[in-house]
Amino acid sequence: FAHYFYKSNPIAKRIIDLTAEYVVGDGIRYVAKDANVQEILDAHWTDSTNNWTIHQFTRVRDLGLVGELCIPVYVNPNNGHVTLGNIDPSMIESIVEDPENNMKQHLVILRKMPRENYRRAYKIIDCSNAELGSKEFGRLVGLNTDTVTGGEFKMGDIIEPKNGYKYKCEVSGACFFFTINNPMSANRGWSDLLPDMDWIDAHDQFLFSSVEKAIESSKYVLDITLAGKNEQQIREWLRGQRPLKPGERFAHNENVSQEFKTPDLRLEDSASLASVLKNHVLAGAGLPPMWFAETLGARASAPEMTEPAYRHLRMRQRYIAHVISRIFRFVLDQAIVHGRLRQDMRRTDNNLASIESASFYLRMPEVSIRDQRANAIAVRSIGTALKDAITNGFIERDEAQRIFKRYLGMSGIDSDKDDPKDKRGHGDDYSLSDLFQTTTETATSNGYAYFEFADPVS
Repeated sequence: FAHYFYKSNPIAKRIIDLTAEYVVGDGIRYVAKDANVQEILDAHWTDSTNNWTIHQFTRVRDLGLVGELCIPVYVNPNNGHVTLGNIDPSMIESIVEDPENNMKQHLVILRKMPRENYRRAYKIIDCSNAELGSKEFGRLVGLNTDTVTGGEFKMGDIIEPKNGYKYKCEVSGACFFFTINNPMSANRGWSDLLPDMDWIDAHDQFLFSSVEKAIESSKYVLDITLAGKNEQQIREWLRGQRPLKPGERFAHNENVSQEFKTPDLRLEDSASLASVLKNHVLAGAGLPPMWFAETLGARASAPEMTEPAYRHLRMRQRYIAHVISRIFRFVLDQAIVHGRLRQDMRRTDNNLASIESASFYLRMPEVSIRDQRANAIAVRSIGTALKDAITNGFIERDEAQRIFKRYLGMSGIDSDKDDPKDKRGHGDDYSLSDLFQTTTETATSNGYAYFEFADPVS
């Protein structure tokens, strides 16, 4: 149903597309601490199959549309290069969870197709169970191969229907599986359109019926009165008439009269009811009506009306950062496991390791567009106030500079902050904590939201 409404209803399509457009913005960027790690990520990002430049929007849109992303991975056994695929969520039969912890998902089971002996199963990528000291320890792995261990299955393994497995399945690969909108008790995702589907359909039906009534109301009839004529005489009179052309004259005596009549279908209330239905749909989507051609208030009240929407979009953006970082971590872990990257955390250029850190960060576009005119007025006012405070001896110049820089940082236009730089060559006092709180929190600088993802085993 979500696909149907996305294809047929402009409001449903705009709800899905607008969310993805705000989350992706001008594009998601990434920077690694080490140049060699950056090279691995660049190769993955620009791969003709992955094509993240375009597919970053497509995957975010599809996640909102169906509530799930099932992304199979294909690892080059020679160098660990990772390419991504896609599995239509409608093909998923069930999700197998850990019987002792339903927060941990093991397998994606697909529907049985014709000519298949067994249902196909995809192992959900997880942290390796390899022992301490092995190359796979602490890394994300999918299936076991001749060179990679730490997974639970190999390609082609047959899973018997026991220990939580309902069907006999054949392991066909490894995948990522992400869901949104579902409570913790549900293992499948829900579309952003799910709460609104009935109301979207009602809005559609109402608009169609209103259009049909409007078409009928535009029709007219010519009512002709012939005084003193019987039915036979009226028919004979009509047979001698022809349709009048615009501007043509019609002459008659006092016994003939003509009047154009149109039906009154009372369409005055249609617009208000259509607006109520649309706003009800938008309330469920968490988007302000003014983004959908509704004028419900003055421009001054726009920030208060849009702030809840921005918070919703920031939460979606945070989840997308998790999705991409999870995939990137798997890409880097496969490069390390296959020997393409050699890691050493010693901070020196004279070691045999190819990288000193496999950490990276994502730069996500700022969701809300700040009012630059208001910022300019505020900056001028606070600058004047601090100048007067210094002149009157209330505060010292250094304190005023600190307050002014702090305000610039809060407003998102702090010129002193810059993108995080490579750690190599900086002193011991250099720390990314100046920009990041934790690996799951963001810091905003220069109009962007930064998400750092440190190597968990570094």
